[in-house]
Formats: sequence, C-alpha cells, structure tokens
Amino acid sequence: MKRPRVTNINHLVGYPLPHIEHIPVSGLDFLLFVYHFTPRNMERVLREAQQAARSHRLPLLVSSLVSDQNNGNSAFIRNRLTVLLGEQPGIMEVEFE
Repeated sequence: MKRPRVTNINHLVGYPLPHIEHIPVSGLDFLLFVYHFTPRNMERVLREAQQAARSHRLPLLVSSLVSDQNNGNSAFIRNRLTVLLGEQPGIMEVEFE
C-alpha cells in the first residue's frame, strides 16, 4: 500500500490550542503541536487537542518534552482515535516523504 504524500504541513510551537481558530488551516494535511504539558495538565491538553483535530478534521501529533532526560508525553489524534505514549524516554521523530 502506497503512503499518501503530505504536501502541506503547519506546526504550532507553544500555541494555545483553544485559539487555533485564529490560524489559517485550510489546505493543511497535518498539525504538529509542541507544547509543555505534564501529568497535571495532560488531561486538559489532550481534550483541547482532540477538539482541535475534530473541529478542523486534521490529524494532529501533540508532543511535550518535560525534562533533561527527554521524558515527555506524545499523542497522535486522528478522527476518534487517540494514541498516547506517556513518559517514554527518547526524542520525538517525525518523518515526511
């Protein structure tokens, strides 16, 4: 199966997702959201990310690194699917072909 080609990408660094309506997203294929969130505010951030992904009908990768050991939280959201990788050591990698 051939992977779809991603042609238009936008990234949001530290931008509050509840205000995403102020960013033009028409024509985008994907949103990448890098934000500082911790276990204390993760539930709120994930709700905001899910709402943003659904309202704009775009896949969204949200990621946060919260320590010098590169421990953080990441989630991929598409439609009603949310895949959460919590507190895994490592560096986030996103590859587009």
